[in-house]
Amino acid sequence: MENSNNNFGEYGSKSDLFSMEITERLKYHLFDMAKWTKFLAIVQIVVMSLYVVGMLGLSTALSSLSSGRYGGYGGFGGLGAGVMIFVLLIMIGVGVYPVYALFKFSVVTKRALKSSDIEMFTEGIVYLKNFFKYIGVLLIIVLAFYGIIFLVGMMGALFR
Repeated sequence: MENSNNNFGEYGSKSDLFSMEITERLKYHLFDMAKWTKFLAIVQIVVMSLYVVGMLGLSTALSSLSSGRYGGYGGFGGLGAGVMIFVLLIMIGVGVYPVYALFKFSVVTKRALKSSDIEMFTEGIVYLKNFFKYIGVLLIIVLAFYGIIFLVGMMGALFR
C-alpha cells in the first residue's frame, strides 16, 4: 500500500524529488525571478497606497458635494460616496495578501539562495504556492460572480 503522505502523483517518488540538485543555472533563474517578484510587489504597494490617497481625496470631494454647498445630491448623496469607498476598501483588502506573499517569496528565496538553505527555500516556494492558490480562488469567485450576473441578465431579458 502506498504511503498517504507521498502525494507527488506523476512527478515521482519523494526520494526522487529530494535528490534533485539546484544547478547554477537554476539558481540564477530563481534569483532573477525573486528580483522581479520583489519589483512587482513594490509597484503594487505603491499603487495600493495611491488608491488609499485617492480614496481619501474622493471621500472629501464627494462629502463636500453632497453637503449641499454645490447644489447637493439630496438625502442620499453621501451614500454613493460611502459605497465607492467601501468598494475601494474591499479591492485594497483583497490585494494585500497576494502582494505580501510575492514580497515574502522574493525576500525568503533570495536569502535561501545566498545561504543554500533548503528549508528557507521551501518556505519561499510555499509563499509562491499560496500566492497562486489565492489568485486561483479569487479568479473562481470572480468568474462565478460574472456567471451569476450573466444569468440574471438573461433572466431579465427573457421576462421583459
